Amino acid sequence: MPEGWDMSTAPGWGMDGKELHGMTGKGGGIPVDSWCVSRENLIFLRAEIKKAIAKGEIKPTAKDNFGVADHKFGPNMYTCCDQYFQPLTKKAGSMSWALMRHPEGLKCDVFITHCWIEGIFEFIDKAVNSWPAGKKGAYVCILSNPQNLDIAALIEVPRESPFAKCLDSATHMLVVPNRSTSIYSRSWCVYEAWLASTMGRIIVTATFPIWREMLPRVGLQLLCLAIALIACMVAPLDCESDSLLFPLFVGVLTKLAVIYKGPDRWWLPKYPLLMAGNLVGVWQSALVMVQVARRQGPCKSNQLPPWQERASASLAVTFMVYFLFSEVDRVRLMQADEESESLRRGFTTVQNAECTSPVDSLNIKKEVQQEFFEVDEAIVVLMSAGMSTVALRAVHSYGADTTSAGRILYAKMWFSFGMFLTLNLIFLSLGGQSTGVLVGWSIFSSAYLATYVAWYFYALPDQRAFAVSVTAKINLFMPILLVLLTAQINGDEGIIGETSDKLPAIFGILMAGSNVITLLACHLGMVSFARIPLCGPWLASFLGPSTNIRCMCKRRKKRDSLETAISP
Repeated sequence: MPEGWDMSTAPGWGMDGKELHGMTGKGGGIPVDSWCVSRENLIFLRAEIKKAIAKGEIKPTAKDNFGVADHKFGPNMYTCCDQYFQPLTKKAGSMSWALMRHPEGLKCDVFITHCWIEGIFEFIDKAVNSWPAGKKGAYVCILSNPQNLDIAALIEVPRESPFAKCLDSATHMLVVPNRSTSIYSRSWCVYEAWLASTMGRIIVTATFPIWREMLPRVGLQLLCLAIALIACMVAPLDCESDSLLFPLFVGVLTKLAVIYKGPDRWWLPKYPLLMAGNLVGVWQSALVMVQVARRQGPCKSNQLPPWQERASASLAVTFMVYFLFSEVDRVRLMQADEESESLRRGFTTVQNAECTSPVDSLNIKKEVQQEFFEVDEAIVVLMSAGMSTVALRAVHSYGADTTSAGRILYAKMWFSFGMFLTLNLIFLSLGGQSTGVLVGWSIFSSAYLATYVAWYFYALPDQRAFAVSVTAKINLFMPILLVLLTAQINGDEGIIGETSDKLPAIFGILMAGSNVITLLACHLGMVSFARIPLCGPWLASFLGPSTNIRCMCKRRKKRDSLETAISP
């Protein structure tokens, strides 16, 4: 047993690997769908691999000349299998690393697919970072299969292989890209993708943790915020200036930078433009926030109506936090683009996938048969959306854009919440309502918020992403409607004049209607909008995370199986 280990580290040490895996010819053993590892096991393994490299147990080879000081990628899986897993598990009893750690078995919740060419640190960091919430056991072929036993016999019939049996148990598939080649250039990865898509599993792209890249960038945003606050506090007070048009304009520009889909040009670099927009937005929002706060005392003569003062302050805070979260999302999107590019690297179609064993390749092609197109579609959705589900594949088949359809942006989430609070604050500050109306409205708003949160908690990941997007867009139009409505009602005095008695009632109706529409849109989901004749794909694309109104042409494929799977 390795130094520092005891029976609590490897409870299966000394057991018969053949018996554990049920490969003695007598049956029994731990079920295949329980040959799994936990998230904590992967974290432990990372530390053990680092120790093995430091001790010289894992060394660079001609085929894998990794840097011993490289803790981001590390040795690839082939090297780790030859120099670490096989020698270690042979001493333990020839079981898999997973059953050495869990001889009683651990039920499969997550299937992690990879192609062995990636570095083990890269693999572990991505898997740990992207581990689905609430899931306990993951199948990883290099860790779950007994590397010293007859693996060829285990995978001779693809449908009876550990891959198929574990996918049958799992709810999620985690796809781990690498910097060398697309994993879908490998036949077994293609087969796993086919199984996952036909079984209706949620397929998610694993990504590196981004906190190291994010901290300095968010720190720059916070520094800009601090300077803006100090500058505004020492600057002369301007009782006339309280406009939020500039931060709103910057917000629109940053959104355009996010949805711009083409390659970076020297005159339009997507992510640098977004970073600059976030910096300017934080700066201007902070100036507006402090300016509004300082107006409360000295500017009595130019005092705005209470609801406008409170709305200005609330909107300033909303925009300021929005731009901070937008910078976090910018780093996340950059990372997501890199992983998507890794999946595309060298990928043409799954029909061109290769396999080291001609027999395995032939068996896989026989089983997949004429469904290569469906697998291609599932992979295309995964590359564009960061996730591939039954619903997203249906949306894609209708011709709607699925770009980023599986990614939840924190800026949009905050914007929705901030606008919800702002709009309610405006309504409660308008005046003219009875106590009963105010109490009733408070109950209604609280019930709406509780319903939304409860629905969000139980919704599928792709439904959540669409819900965040459509909620943000509905809440974006409400202030615009408010300004237009107030200006129309107040006539020549515009929004600065005394509030009309009609405004609270009309605004309340608009708010209640938007809340109901939001819940309905979230419940229907992106696929229901995509089904609408003629304008459906356009509407789904516009309301969805991509906001791309240029819909793809409808694909000539049968959707019966997809529609059946997602119908209520």
